[in-house]
Amino acid sequence: MTTVKLLPDVASEHLKEPKPLIAGVKDVPVMRKWKGKDVVTEQSVYIRLRDQRGIHVSRLTGLLMRYENRDLTQKSTQKLVEELSKTHDTHATFVCKWECIERGLRVGRKIEVSDALYMTVVLPYVSTCPCAAAMCKAVGRGVPHQQRSRMTVTTVWTDVDVAEVLVGLFQMPRTVMKRKEELEWCIEAVKPEHLVFAEDAARRIGEALEEVGISEYLVQTEHFESLHQHSMIAVNRRGRFI
Repeated sequence: MTTVKLLPDVASEHLKEPKPLIAGVKDVPVMRKWKGKDVVTEQSVYIRLRDQRGIHVSRLTGLLMRYENRDLTQKSTQKLVEELSKTHDTHATFVCKWECIERGLRVGRKIEVSDALYMTVVLPYVSTCPCAAAMCKAVGRGVPHQQRSRMTVTTVWTDVDVAEVLVGLFQMPRTVMKRKEELEWCIEAVKPEHLVFAEDAARRIGEALEEVGISEYLVQTEHFESLHQHSMIAVNRRGRFI
């Protein structure tokens, strides 16, 4: 008889009175691939327990690590979740998040698998205050202020890359600008299409999604006010996200 066989499996003990709950592992670092590039992901798995005392952590983390360096695709993600569910013979919820540079922008992505496969995209953009622009125009002088902004967009994961759809809807931040480029930026900033409230941005994003056939979505826009000690938020929801 080996030593392993003598070790008690405490986590598998059954409770006399079942008290269902959810338990799991959070933010396990796993190297994966996205669009051919290595990305460091943080992965979480949550298990529904019925009458079992605890979860087997090594079963979950070991399975996550078996997928190390593999491409993040819908097919591989669905297969992983099926295998995770089998480790405890119950439903598993999976979350995978990471950041990478795409088109010179820091893009955040998150995959969530519960009742379906969802993809969340987080993109930065720049907005010009419509109120400030109107006041400057009225008095014939002054410069309207801009603010760094962020969109967080969740949809059912499809073959449409939502980030590609949304890049270019607004002015996008740049890491490096020469003086001539900065002047061009300022001239561009006061054009009508860049004068947006958080509400305007949330509506525009929703319209862009619908144009490519995405009718269900959760859009949140946040404008980090440059004059105030607060941010502005707008939420646009359709379909299953209402």
